[in-house]
Amino acid sequence: MPVPTRSVSKAIFYDTRQPGLAFIVTYGGTKSFYLYITYKKQKIIKNIGQFPYMDIENAREKVYLLRKDIENGVNLQSKIITFKDFFYNEYIPKHIQHYKKQSAEKECIKTYKKHLKCLDYKVLSQITKLDIECLHQRIGKQNGKYSANRIIAFVRHVFNISIDWGFLNMSQQIP
Repeated sequence: MPVPTRSVSKAIFYDTRQPGLAFIVTYGGTKSFYLYITYKKQKIIKNIGQFPYMDIENAREKVYLLRKDIENGVNLQSKIITFKDFFYNEYIPKHIQHYKKQSAEKECIKTYKKHLKCLDYKVLSQITKLDIECLHQRIGKQNGKYSANRIIAFVRHVFNISIDWGFLNMSQQIP
């Protein structure tokens, strides 16, 4: 499976036997299975599992069951997760610890504790653009424009990861 170049961030391959199953290879070489469908004019993208920990047959079976659930009206986004829960239980162990140095992990946690505590108990899907703009202005006044812009870029990255992993829909606006 060819790894995408720097100009193309990811390559998407669709399974011919199971509709809705996609295999995504990122520029960094990560290979994952995704549920990738449109249902009632809404895109549904959900991470199924990472290769080689999940094989193609298990991915096909899981996508089949998820599609069946969707047809029966089960909401895949029914799990309500707060920003704090996502940050500490998903983002740090599954992204930072795998792709960054230990010092970067400590820096992320320090940034979170210093600037993002106000988002602790907000539901991830209910954080609005206005919340982020207020956060940006507050940090800008207290710590300067450069710090505010860096922290907002960090928050945007966390939200992009949450979309990639299926915690937010693509249709929801990234703050």
